[in-house]
Amino acid sequence: MNEQQEVMKHIERIRLWIRELSEIYRGSNDARLKDLYTIADAAQNLHRLWGRISRMESEEEKISFSHDVRMHLNTIIGFSHPDTLHLYDEVVSQREHLYYQDIHTLGKQILEKINTT
Repeated sequence: MNEQQEVMKHIERIRLWIRELSEIYRGSNDARLKDLYTIADAAQNLHRLWGRISRMESEEEKISFSHDVRMHLNTIIGFSHPDTLHLYDEVVSQREHLYYQDIHTLGKQILEKINTT
C-alpha cells in the first residue's frame, strides 16, 4: 500500500468513527453533536481534497493544496482531542472516548505523513 492509499484508509476510518458517534448522539442536540458535525465536515472536505491530490501529477499542484489539507486536519485534531471531552456537560462513555482518541490519533498520523513528504 502506498502512502496516498494509507492516508485515504485513515480518512475512511475517521469517517467510520464519526458515523458510529453520530449513532450514539442521534436525537441529541448538545455540544458534542455540533462538534461532531464540525469534524464530519472537515473529514468530508479532507476526503474530497485528498482524492483530488492523489490524481495530481506535479508536486507543485499538490503543494498548492497543502494549506487546505492542513486546515481540515487541524480541525479534526483539535475537535477530537481527548482533553476537550471534559468540556461537555454530559459524561462521555469509554466507547466515545476511544472513538475520539482514534480520530485524533489518525488525524495526527496523516499530518505527520504530509509533513514528511
